[in-house]
Amino acid sequence: MLSSTTSTPDHSLDLARQAMALVTEVGDDEIIAWTADRACSAAQRPSTLEERTEWARIGQEAAARSGELLAEYHANGMAQSCLLERGLLDEFDRMLRRRMVLVDQIGHPTMRWDATDAEVNRAAIAGELETAERLNEESVQIGLAIGGPDAMLRYGASLFQLRDMQGRFPEVLELIAGAARDTPNIAALRAGHALCLARAGRPDEARKVVAADLADGFASVQSDRIWTTSMGVFADLVTTLEARDAAATLYDLIVPYADQVPTTFNNTYEVFHYYLGRLAALLGRYDEAEAHLARAHEIHEAMPAPYFLARTRVAWADLLLAHGDPADHDRARQLATQARDEAATRGFALVESDATRLLARLDG
Repeated sequence: MLSSTTSTPDHSLDLARQAMALVTEVGDDEIIAWTADRACSAAQRPSTLEERTEWARIGQEAAARSGELLAEYHANGMAQSCLLERGLLDEFDRMLRRRMVLVDQIGHPTMRWDATDAEVNRAAIAGELETAERLNEESVQIGLAIGGPDAMLRYGASLFQLRDMQGRFPEVLELIAGAARDTPNIAALRAGHALCLARAGRPDEARKVVAADLADGFASVQSDRIWTTSMGVFADLVTTLEARDAAATLYDLIVPYADQVPTTFNNTYEVFHYYLGRLAALLGRYDEAEAHLARAHEIHEAMPAPYFLARTRVAWADLLLAHGDPADHDRARQLATQARDEAATRGFALVESDATRLLARLDG
């Protein structure tokens, strides 16, 4: 019932809530665990994070009581997703280690594929790009071997993020353009295609790709499990294009979820405070922008997430240089230097270039 492909997002959420209310009366731990897993999946969107966190807890406890490894594996996965959205990586890592043990014990290749994708994502968050790339190659081979219909899509999504982090986005421009054409219902791919074009100095083409999204105020972007990552990529795009009307719309859409980290479990992006800071800066709301970027810095430093932190430092330094008091320039220099040095060490080429340009402006 919960996996019906014909259900609307709101209907799926209603069904998930009904199922969770009913299953607690059944008293069968294995059924509770499986229902919690399906309910979390059906309800995955930013507005339900607290509910899903509670359902995942119920599912984990029921799975543990049942002693069923398969139920524990699935309960573990939904709990991990909630932890990622909250930026709680220590607990996520503990559960990922347990998940890999379960994969070895159960031995199902689909589960190894999913778990390997989680490792790709985790390595990218840690800024370990070579490890992430190696794991992504392993993952796609597993997916292709078992006939996974979305094996290349998942591989491409991770590759796009890694190449973007490396400043090598032109290499994946045709790949993501083709994926966006083949799956026009996935807004994140459309936004990613446009972002690649914008960064390649082709802003008019970028605007054309997302013209419908800009025109309808992103209303056609489905409220589902990839809504947060779609909004993150769109926010990156509209600030790159300096599209102020779209920036105001996006700000209002994502500000209720400012503390959430956009993730699909396969890909994770900067906490929404980072995007809100950049959007607010574009809109000339500089105090709000600094407050958001300061909070993003705090969250990314605590995770820790080196690439996200370096990008946040660049955005904050840029804000201080362009709109702060001259007395803030020392702080801007410190932030830009930290970002440049970290980026140089880890191979974040685009961040290193942006930070270097900021430092040249400060010294000019």
